[in-house]
Amino acid sequence: MIVDITGEIINKLYKIAPNSNFYRDNVKGGFKQPAFLVNLVSMSLQKQFF
Repeated sequence: MIVDITGEIINKLYKIAPNSNFYRDNVKGGFKQPAFLVNLVSMSLQKQFF
C-alpha cells in the first residue's frame, strides 16, 4: 500500500531522470535545473445529482 504519494511520484521520476533535482516545495532562491516540482494539491469532491 502506498502511503506517501508524493514520495512515490519522486521515486518514479528518479528512475526516469536520475540526474535531476526534485523539490516538494517552492524554493525562494530558484531551482537548480533540470528539476521537477512535485507538490500535493488538496481537493474535495462533491456528488452532484442531475
